Amino acid sequence: MIQEPLNDGNTILQHKIMKNQIDLQLLVFSFLILFMFSCCQNEDPCPTCFKDIVRCKVNGKEWVSNCASNDPLFGCNSIKTKYNNDPPFFEFLAFNDKLGDGFHLISRSSFKLLDTVNQYNYERSYYNKNKIDDCHGFSIDTSVGFFIIKKFDSNSRIIKGEFEFECFNNCKDTISISDGYFALSY
Repeated sequence: MIQEPLNDGNTILQHKIMKNQIDLQLLVFSFLILFMFSCCQNEDPCPTCFKDIVRCKVNGKEWVSNCASNDPLFGCNSIKTKYNNDPPFFEFLAFNDKLGDGFHLISRSSFKLLDTVNQYNYERSYYNKNKIDDCHGFSIDTSVGFFIIKKFDSNSRIIKGEFEFECFNNCKDTISISDGYFALSY
């Protein structure tokens, strides 16, 4: 069986149209890829979001504030922060529900960036609910420790700093808190 020759003019025209369509699709696709990558910037996806953190070592073991809650509506908050400019007052409480312990630090003096808060104008305490009787609360040893404000940003309302101290309870147990760091919104 002999085939009739195809109309070469129509075939060439159809190939040119298909090639132009493919070229147009590649051009559009390339433009979209270029546009997507040119729009990417190193921006914080949530500039108003801030995660409070308190971490340290308790007797040499890593400690980080956290909480566990079965309440789906309200959840829990492992860190509570208060700040007042006049009279000067800065306070935070940090808890770890898994370990059953926490910290309470208070500064009752005005502070300057990178200044150690005067040891007589701040209070520190440690609490461990796993201890028995009157041994839950630990008082500070005023001869050891520091509380430093490293960053105070009133625009974003963030305070960052470091702390270290030792404390004891009525049962003669001592606790050493070292390498303390906090970054808190107020």
